[in-house]
Amino acid sequence: MSDGTQYDYALNHIISKIKGPNSTPFKLFLDPSLYYHPVDASQQEINKTLKPINDSLYLYFDKVKIEVPANLKILFNQILEGKVSRMGHFIFINEERIRLVHF
Repeated sequence: MSDGTQYDYALNHIISKIKGPNSTPFKLFLDPSLYYHPVDASQQEINKTLKPINDSLYLYFDKVKIEVPANLKILFNQILEGKVSRMGHFIFINEERIRLVHF
């Protein structure tokens, strides 16, 4: 697996699987672009990693729904517009949904 850099990563083995409580905070890097290179106009839509569902809910990489509270919308919109990438702090809501707590 590659993260878009020159390095490749591989999972050797899983030591254990323990589900933690939903209130356990975790970090996730939010990047507005799928590709790290310029794309032509025909690929602009598929290059977006965040897709709005409503005014406070977004789909990230077509996999996980991110809830964004009103007090973080201005900073989140900068990511949505492709101006910046940012590390976010989250908690789980359920298996499909996470909530942004702060940047």
